[in-house]
Amino acid sequence: VRSDGRCFATFFIIDEEAGHLIEAGRSSLALSHRLPDGCIVENTDVPENAVGYREKDLRTMVETAGMRIAQFHRGQWPGRTKFLTYQDVCLLEPV
Repeated sequence: VRSDGRCFATFFIIDEEAGHLIEAGRSSLALSHRLPDGCIVENTDVPENAVGYREKDLRTMVETAGMRIAQFHRGQWPGRTKFLTYQDVCLLEPV
């Protein structure tokens, strides 16, 4: 990790709101299958189609990599009415 580097990354982040929207059937993705590594997928036969992470788990992964979330923009995918783009967007930077 470069000390002046930045990373623009998109995810499907399952926070409390996204969890409620998924349960209510408003999400475009039915992320409901938790895999042994902790990620949550829509289809276990083709897990790479859509991979989600619980927000706490994602933050731990980012911190373990020596980064922090500098900006976080929620996406539309779970059925939100206010959003930046389809996926959740994070701008990461070194700690």
